Amino acid sequence: MLIPPKCVHHHFILLLNMFSYCELFFLSVFHRCEVKVKTLQTRLGKPAKIPEFNEGVADELGAKILSDLIIATILYAMLATEYVVYKHFEDNQAVKKQEMKKADSITHAMRNGRWIAFRSRSHR
Repeated sequence: MLIPPKCVHHHFILLLNMFSYCELFFLSVFHRCEVKVKTLQTRLGKPAKIPEFNEGVADELGAKILSDLIIATILYAMLATEYVVYKHFEDNQAVKKQEMKKADSITHAMRNGRWIAFRSRSHR
C-alpha cells in the first residue's frame, strides 16, 4: 500500500508522538524504580507524620529564634566595630612610624653638624 505524498508528513508526526508516549512511560517507570531503590538504600521507609504545633510551642520557638537573631546581630556589630578600631589603630601606628623616621633623620642631621651648617647658610 502506497501512502499518498500529502499524508507522509502526518504519519511521521503520529509515529513521533507514539515514540514520545512510549518514552514517557519508560522514563516514569525508571524514575519510580530509581526512587524506590534510593529510599531502600537510605533506609527512609515510609514518611513519618509530623506533629502539628500549637500556639504555645510556636510562640516559644519564635521567641527563641528572635532572641538568637538579636544576639547574633549584636555580636556581629561588636566584631565590625572592633575591626574598624583596629584598622584605625594600625593606620595611626603607620603615621607615627613615618613621623619617627622623619624626626630621626632630623636629629641625625643635627648630630652630624649638617643641620647647623644648613641653618647658618639660610640666615645669611
